[in-house]
Amino acid sequence: MQRGLDIGSTTIKIAVMDDAGNLLFQKYERHYRQIAEKILALHNELMTKSPTLHSASLAISGRGGIGIADSCGLQFVQEVFAETI
Repeated sequence: MQRGLDIGSTTIKIAVMDDAGNLLFQKYERHYRQIAEKILALHNELMTKSPTLHSASLAISGRGGIGIADSCGLQFVQEVFAETI
């Protein structure tokens, strides 16, 4: 399982996918510069809905995610936008 957390300048987005690529959970919210508090609230909501996700890997992206990932020792992923023609 994989969790992705995108921390932008105004919003936080989280998504969880199983190993087959099925979307299990997603949420998009404004953080009002309360990034740590919003991350904790989203994590608690996710664990309440799916307590088995403790073992899922986590990658962080977004403008606000660089410092969070670095300070927590987590993987930072630069977002890539690709369009098929």
